[in-house]
Amino acid sequence: MRTILLCLTTSFLFYAHTSLYGQCEIKITGKNCKDSVLTANVKGGTLTALEWKLDGKIIPTDGLLRNGKTVAGGNGEGDSSNQLDDPNGVFVDGKGNLWVADTHNQRIQEFIAGSEMGITIGANLPNAPVTPTNLFVSDDGAVYVADYVASRIKKLARNAKKWIDVAGQNNEMKLTRGVWVDKNNNVYATDEGNSRVLKYSPDFTAPVVVAGGNGYGRALNQLAKPVSVVLDNANNIYVTEEKNQRVTKWFPGAVKGIIVAGNFATSDSLLPAGKGGVHDPIYGFVTTEDNLGKPGNKSVKIYISDIQQNEIQLWYEGDTTGVVIAGGHGKGDNANQLNKPFGNYVFGNFLYVADRDNARIQRFNLVINPTTPRFVADKAGSYSVTANFSNGCKAESNTIQVSNCNRPPAASPASILNTSKKINSERSVFVYPNPAVNSATLSFSALKAGKYICTLTETNGRILLNKEVNAQAGANSISIDLSHFAKGMYFITITGSNETQQIHLNKE
Repeated sequence: MRTILLCLTTSFLFYAHTSLYGQCEIKITGKNCKDSVLTANVKGGTLTALEWKLDGKIIPTDGLLRNGKTVAGGNGEGDSSNQLDDPNGVFVDGKGNLWVADTHNQRIQEFIAGSEMGITIGANLPNAPVTPTNLFVSDDGAVYVADYVASRIKKLARNAKKWIDVAGQNNEMKLTRGVWVDKNNNVYATDEGNSRVLKYSPDFTAPVVVAGGNGYGRALNQLAKPVSVVLDNANNIYVTEEKNQRVTKWFPGAVKGIIVAGNFATSDSLLPAGKGGVHDPIYGFVTTEDNLGKPGNKSVKIYISDIQQNEIQLWYEGDTTGVVIAGGHGKGDNANQLNKPFGNYVFGNFLYVADRDNARIQRFNLVINPTTPRFVADKAGSYSVTANFSNGCKAESNTIQVSNCNRPPAASPASILNTSKKINSERSVFVYPNPAVNSATLSFSALKAGKYICTLTETNGRILLNKEVNAQAGANSISIDLSHFAKGMYFITITGSNETQQIHLNKE
């Protein structure tokens, strides 16, 4: 049977681990060339988790197979209703409507849930924002916008005829990028130029410093270029600092913060970028299921936009490392790539990202199987994997030594797993729509006429559908009923005539 990549396959031994609960085994197979797909094959129980390793170090894989769906923009830079230009901020209101701070177009766009056509909000009203960078929409429909260069937070109430300044009206701020509104309608703004976060009450009294305010620096009572501010249900304040490469948490009334993500160095001098794994954090968003108001609370999730590494990292509060949750495949405009991600926002099971230099908003499904057995070896080195089973058994795999392999360019398995790409110079496979809801159509090219088998499998390898197809030489299409399957990611494989073609499908 022909394989997807023209690269030698090597056979390897595998190791089994026996625990008090029984015996389990794991073996990884695949090519020994960079960009090959490695597959974990397990025996001995129900798999609960896989940890892929490169040269003995765990690889943050939570998101490497996650594709984004463009839900706004993505039609080139422009000012049409289906276009964006340098979108910085993103927000989703309680109705599921998407809001975008479309910075270069100097406008706020609202996308009604499911629509690709934006509605411009308040652009022609007096005192409209000129450099909108982020926004917040309250339950009563009021829109709060950080107007960066004007150093103001501007509010447009529902059905209002003009924008009003609710922060910065006395020129007390120097550049503001972040805005948040708590349940009592207090407004929080990042004052970048003065290295602080200010709180404004609804009665327009003088603002109160709630984070920083002690000059630019790394000390725990200081901030260095605060770019976003988010509050949790307990009114704890989370501040993303671009120049400190960290997120700090400030309890109500605190005079200093605690570091909960990013660079955990405690010296007062600034350290080189990327010291804590976050190279250039521009926005951070916090979610919590049950915040107890204590440091190290694992229910607090922090999503950080890293514009240098073109990825979104997920940190649990207090952890010393994060994992890639979206992007991480280099700069680009493919479904699994980002190009200068700015604002991010979590609504339900979805992460929304302002993919600034791609002029689009990407939506990523956060529900992903942690036991996906396929992994793209995108770097040279020694790969292995650890498997954990529900019966308590744990197994270590063999290793596969992957090299760069000097060979003519061929289609990358990363592309195959990502979207509709050519498998090699002669074959191609497509599935649409992708993501799909109740049904999808698979289109593939066959070398010659004959019987082919279409297989739909879960990411853990369990076969859900085996369908025989009488294919003709050339283009063919198959309709697949997905109505009985759960949401998530699946693999579709076409086998026959000494060839194998494969692609992945997301079901929403």
